[in-house]
Amino acid sequence: MQLDGEKSFILDCMRAFTNDAAVSSGQWNNRCLLKLNWHWIIQAAQTGRILPFLIHIFEQEGFLRFFVKKDRLKWKTFLMNSEWENRKKMTEFQKIKNLFEPHSIPLIPLKGIALSCLVYDKAPYRFMSDIDILIRETDLQKTKEILSANGFTLSESKNRWQAKPTMKVIGRWSFIKGNMDLDLQWSPKFFLEDH
Repeated sequence: MQLDGEKSFILDCMRAFTNDAAVSSGQWNNRCLLKLNWHWIIQAAQTGRILPFLIHIFEQEGFLRFFVKKDRLKWKTFLMNSEWENRKKMTEFQKIKNLFEPHSIPLIPLKGIALSCLVYDKAPYRFMSDIDILIRETDLQKTKEILSANGFTLSESKNRWQAKPTMKVIGRWSFIKGNMDLDLQWSPKFFLEDH
């Protein structure tokens, strides 16, 4: 099955999202859009973790008309849920930030939180499973004390005898409080292809 049109369409939609512009209507007239494999587009977007952004563009451009009413409602609900989840994580980040301000411990938001602030502000749909922050290594002990005093516990990995030594080597510890998951980083190292 040739899917070049679907791939081009996704890229054009993401280009429009990134540039806060309209999708080029010259190439994507109704006849071309009717030929697209919409099911494959949705699956590819889910796999690539860009579905909320794609649905946002679909809504903006009127492409939701190519879906049955039940699916249109599902995608609008999905988009609202993505925004709610993103805003919830942003609120959690603000609470964490407020914990450290009285102690003059600066935090640098990383990954999802940083991208939500810098890139996705007008379309707050980025999914985040945890909150990643960077601190100075000199603030590590005080940070652990503040988190512990506020109900956070160190999240143990499945292999408990390795957990703390491994976390020290990779420069990251994960703390949890209820549904809040905080990935605290002070000297992060990431392993890619065994390096």
